[in-house]
Amino acid sequence: MQIYNSVKAGDPNALIGMGGLWKGSPNAFDSWQPYIKSMIARARGHFDFATGHFYDDPTKASVSTASWNIWTWWLKKYGAHVGQTAEDLFAAAGINVPIVNDESGPPHVTDQATINQGFVNQFKMATDGSVDTAVVYPAEPDVPGYPPLFNADGTPTPAVAALHDYLASVSP
Repeated sequence: MQIYNSVKAGDPNALIGMGGLWKGSPNAFDSWQPYIKSMIARARGHFDFATGHFYDDPTKASVSTASWNIWTWWLKKYGAHVGQTAEDLFAAAGINVPIVNDESGPPHVTDQATINQGFVNQFKMATDGSVDTAVVYPAEPDVPGYPPLFNADGTPTPAVAALHDYLASVSP
């Protein structure tokens, strides 16, 4: 709260986010949800948006994947964890803030078509209103195991063209 108040005192228009972060270990909803409840209890009224690392594939989010897919943990649209998603808990606490996918990316695979679709799937959630924005990580190949958008020499991977084509198809 002190950080929020200090930043707002310096710039009332500044936006302060609260991190919901990644799933961690153990990778289970019941282990992650107490953090969201604590965040609400400790920071209610002191954050302007909530962030999460939504690495799982949103197109594979459903009641049957609720035990591992973080999209089902955050958003009620998937029908899992009824009344207990972060979105539900925020609403019950009177918190109405944007949910931001602040870090995500495609699955850990080497098949380029799957990588391309993984990047596109993350952005689909922002363009369909599931989350308020999406940030893809990594852009460069500096993190082993994560498919990048750009090669070490700065040239784009095929995923860049896939993202460009998708975004052009949804732009007004």
